[in-house]
Amino acid sequence: MFSIAGCFVECNGKILLLKRAEGKANGGMWAFPAGKIENGEQPHEAAIRELREETGISVEKTDIEFAGSYIFNHGQIDEYMMIMHRVKLQSTPNILINCHDHSEFLWIIPTSIFVLPRLISDTEELLKLCGYS
Repeated sequence: MFSIAGCFVECNGKILLLKRAEGKANGGMWAFPAGKIENGEQPHEAAIRELREETGISVEKTDIEFAGSYIFNHGQIDEYMMIMHRVKLQSTPNILINCHDHSEFLWIIPTSIFVLPRLISDTEELLKLCGYS
């Protein structure tokens, strides 16, 4: 099993979602900023790195908090653990998405997230980690 670090980015009552680029794993699906944890990297370090690489948002270790972890297993060989973090921003940042990995982004109220087509699997479980339901 491998691990992925992700981050709930909150600002003004909304959370940030990224739409995966076609041709990538989960292409065309909406998801939270996330990526594989590299060898020797702590989960919070990976979450900070992935957030910067995928959105241009830079945060410090003191800005981010652990939200929880969730094992994705749908009877497939590629089971993995998602280790989620949370960061609350005081003002809406300028988002610079990496167009190789993502095609667009949006800020959305957590209770409205399920109107989006093509959400990454187990989004509801991930939202529960931060107390959204």
